[in-house]
Amino acid sequence: MAGVSGDVGLPWRTGRDFLLWRYGVGHSQLLLRSPDEGAREALTIKFEAVEFMKLRRGYADLVLRLPLAGEEAEFEEVASLPIPQLYIVLEGRTHIGFVSCARFIVRKVDDQGNDSGDCGELLFSVNRPRH
Repeated sequence: MAGVSGDVGLPWRTGRDFLLWRYGVGHSQLLLRSPDEGAREALTIKFEAVEFMKLRRGYADLVLRLPLAGEEAEFEEVASLPIPQLYIVLEGRTHIGFVSCARFIVRKVDDQGNDSGDCGELLFSVNRPRH
């Protein structure tokens, strides 16, 4: 099982809508963001060392989870990599996406102007399995 810091395990039900915010090729980082919803602060999910992704632009009521038995075939392209990967399924009300990465980090962001993915309060992170 992947390493988890904080009190949250998978699946993690966000109860919020997330948008694909940015992907940076140089560091292979993917950022999803749930914008400020009135009185609630924004949330960011940053995926690091991304090897594979199959995504939509947005996910309503996002749930992050590990793949089910039939979904592991989606990650076939990266299954032979020498470095262990964390396979994550992004499940929304109407769309499903897939990300293979080293880890992902969830943060609560109070500063709406800063969308770096490194700011805000760390809520939890999940790391790839160690072999």
